Amino acid sequence: MIHEIVQFIEYLENISSEIFSENLDLKKGLYVFLEKENGEFVIKDENILKVEKKIIKEDFNEQDKKLYDSFIDRYYNSLMLSANKSFLGKPGSFIEIGSPFGIRFKKEAVLKDVNKTLNDLKLYFNNAEKYLDNTKAETFKLYKNFKEFCVNQLLSVLETNEILNNYNNKNNIFLFSKEVSLLDFKNAYQNYLKVKVFLESGEKEYGISGDLNVGNVDKKLFMRHKTASFETNCKVDGDTALKLYKFFRLQQKNEVFPNPLPLFVDRDELTKNAISIYKNDRKKGHKEIIEDLINKGENLQNYYLFFFQNNLKGSRIIDLDFVPVFRYKVEDIKLHEPFSVGGKLLNQQINNIFDFQNNVLNKIFNKQLIQETKKGLWIKYFDDIEVKPEYGATDSIVNLFYKYRKAFYDYIYKSKRQAITSTMFHDIMQNSILDDVRHDKEYDKGYRIKEKLNIWFSLYNYFNNKKNNVNMASKIPELLEKCRKVANDDNKHLSDDPKEFAFAAGQIIYFLLGKSEAGNKTHALLEPFLQKTKAEHLQNAISNTIGVYKHAIDFGKGRFERLSKEVLAYETNVNIKDLQRFILAGYFAQPVIYEKSPK
Repeated sequence: MIHEIVQFIEYLENISSEIFSENLDLKKGLYVFLEKENGEFVIKDENILKVEKKIIKEDFNEQDKKLYDSFIDRYYNSLMLSANKSFLGKPGSFIEIGSPFGIRFKKEAVLKDVNKTLNDLKLYFNNAEKYLDNTKAETFKLYKNFKEFCVNQLLSVLETNEILNNYNNKNNIFLFSKEVSLLDFKNAYQNYLKVKVFLESGEKEYGISGDLNVGNVDKKLFMRHKTASFETNCKVDGDTALKLYKFFRLQQKNEVFPNPLPLFVDRDELTKNAISIYKNDRKKGHKEIIEDLINKGENLQNYYLFFFQNNLKGSRIIDLDFVPVFRYKVEDIKLHEPFSVGGKLLNQQINNIFDFQNNVLNKIFNKQLIQETKKGLWIKYFDDIEVKPEYGATDSIVNLFYKYRKAFYDYIYKSKRQAITSTMFHDIMQNSILDDVRHDKEYDKGYRIKEKLNIWFSLYNYFNNKKNNVNMASKIPELLEKCRKVANDDNKHLSDDPKEFAFAAGQIIYFLLGKSEAGNKTHALLEPFLQKTKAEHLQNAISNTIGVYKHAIDFGKGRFERLSKEVLAYETNVNIKDLQRFILAGYFAQPVIYEKSPK
């Protein structure tokens, strides 16, 4: 994987260096170029750029845009990795950037203690000198001139220059030498990075990349691999560490990488195409990129898939895996609608893995997995989900999300079809539906429950390697028809199949709970029935409910009497909890008791 990252960065460096400065903005502050005139350093108004917090490059005129680009190239080629890796190596006024040809400071800090400021400047430049190319005499001379100005004249210039003098004491001022070429800036910065990108301090030929590892593991024992036979996962040389740093900066600072990012092995042009698609339209995520590449006839195989999370310390890779082949198409997934939701799912074909993600998976998790934003789709496989029942993120849904999200991520993005099992799928569907029942208020979850039941029964056997003979999508109409016959004919009876009993019980329960007062109508009343483990306990609960609502029941119709008689007299030793899905199915299916009598 490291080899592929290095190879890809080298590829980008060879074709164009512009990508390394794309999407970068200047931090708030006053940016100043120092140039020589008649042998003296001067600060001209046209060499000063004031950047406010909400001002971006496009807000400036054409002349200032060029100045903006000049400053941004120098700022990002002198940015310190951290305060303890600055040229001071300690808290102070000159730690954010570090270059033999530039400094950053705040007036309130440098003017507070002049002696300390002068000492810090001397230390700063002495350490900066280590990263110069000393074979270039002219460059070294420019460094010496800039250093002498900062040490000897900076404080007085802050008082005599009107713009600097009037600038806010608490804001940053960035001062760069205009005499020095950008190439010299970059060379000094490259020399700094080759040493400082390692986690350990000091001059080392090989070290541990700070972009792939987390430091201080000795102080954080829970982060250590206690059974490993080695102390570190790998060590790299300075050039490799530098390219790793560039890779992660493109991701974090430049934000030119989609998330997740496919990095193709020995196919750098294909990776570049993926990035270009994202750069041209930021609303296009991994799904659109993959589809664009497929439409262009690309064969998507042999790539590393990176998923980044920028709030992590050390490596910002939260998941990384090799994908030998990506399977875009899915087969044999057709949604049916045994529970009416207005025909929206009727014979809907799921053609590809992203259809499955958006039209199946996201609905199972109450739309907590994927959300549309102004910037495109927000895919939250590795995000922390806050419990907010009012938005569908109940405790149960959040727990299911954390329990199974990695498996579904592997299934969709890495084509690991074995990641999801039949047991997992049934557990998710049953608990997700039961949670909706539990949180129902005034029948407000009915549509979502029916939608999930349709998904569950349409894909009932899809994740089962050993296909059973129960086709639930067709079984529900069969059970409904059986209940219809029993309800309308004294000579028809439930068979010894306990599924018929459970389904009919669901029909009876729906009818009874529909008799409750308007203010009490809620699917949550179904939950106590679903908790029964024995048939007699369920039958007793139904009998008691009939007693509660008998005043509201018209016993002259016949259908309720026939069906309830069959349910209450039924005998089975099956654990009723194993039949929950059929009780749910009967409850949410078309109620045959309310149908018109056949002629």
